[in-house]
Amino acid sequence: GTIGQYGCLMSDATMVADYYGANETPLSMNQILVDNNGYVNGNLFNWDVFARIFKLKYVGQFQSADLLTKAMMDQIRGAIDKGFPVFLKIDTVPTTSKLDEHWILATDYEGDDFIVQDPWDGA
Repeated sequence: GTIGQYGCLMSDATMVADYYGANETPLSMNQILVDNNGYVNGNLFNWDVFARIFKLKYVGQFQSADLLTKAMMDQIRGAIDKGFPVFLKIDTVPTTSKLDEHWILATDYEGDDFIVQDPWDGA
């Protein structure tokens, strides 16, 4: 596939790396990841490789097929309060049983609403 078709996570990673001082584009980030075994199963990340290359700390992940709980939302808000953008994997068509995977980047919040950067449409 192409970056336009499958590059949402890699584009989010470019935004995060640049936030911390890198000067990458989605195209250059893709090449860096290809050259350093940064992909798993096609377009999924080897998070440790990304963290090592850009001298970031990978603190793990959690996953839930259910709606976010207050505790989960508090954890995301807590990371944002500390200045850390948060990668979020969402289902773009939650009414179907298939996971229509898309990655966005939470950068702020207002109450229970997260402010996100969406590489799909730049919003």
